Amino acid sequence: ECREDGVPEEVVEKLRCNLLHDLSCALAAYTEGPVVWPLVADRGPAESTLLCHGGKVDAEHAAFANAVLMHARAQADTYYSAKSHLGSSVIPPSLALAEQLGADGERFLRAVVSGYEVAAAVGDPLEPYSTPRGFRASMVYGTLGSAAACASLLGLDEEGVANAIAIASSFSGGLSQTWIEGTTEWRWELGMAARNGLWAARLAATGAAGASEWLEGPAGLARAFAGVESIDDEHWAAL
Repeated sequence: ECREDGVPEEVVEKLRCNLLHDLSCALAAYTEGPVVWPLVADRGPAESTLLCHGGKVDAEHAAFANAVLMHARAQADTYYSAKSHLGSSVIPPSLALAEQLGADGERFLRAVVSGYEVAAAVGDPLEPYSTPRGFRASMVYGTLGSAAACASLLGLDEEGVANAIAIASSFSGGLSQTWIEGTTEWRWELGMAARNGLWAARLAATGAAGASEWLEGPAGLARAFAGVESIDDEHWAAL
């Protein structure tokens, strides 16, 4: 049973719905597989399962490929307040790492909820400013969510989780020019968000440190992506 005391039942039920929906999206995108499989085939040890394909590769490549499939039809769950497909960036790396680690359902639940919460908390106040500047919210904030989820699965302490998210802020990116020109970058962006967040958590697990002011510093994520000048600005009230 995917349940833990302290997590409201409605949150657990929503997670079940999102998980089933997003896995269905990945399965429906099976025809996208021929594009993805050559990029990840025979990569690393057989740690984590490739959806639809059934083969196993290392967790990072499984996170990438499965996120690409999950997002391929642009039907994955959407968090509209931050205009982000959080499930496609948080669920695939969580599944891949949980499989590698042999984590149980409760651990997976905590990780995914953590990932959604972090991505939403940062994306809510910043997306209205970052999107008009040309940045794609799903990748900017989804990378943070992936890192938080994977840090949870790895059992990092408070400092370790903070470092994972901080490192992930430097791995975030993604432009919306793809929509203007009709090119294909959007298809791969959430795969990179999923993989980059997992790498950020791995680095934090080795003791790598991220900037303490990664969010509100003079060259932090808020100013770089959203043009927010001060932590005191009114749109920070949500945080």
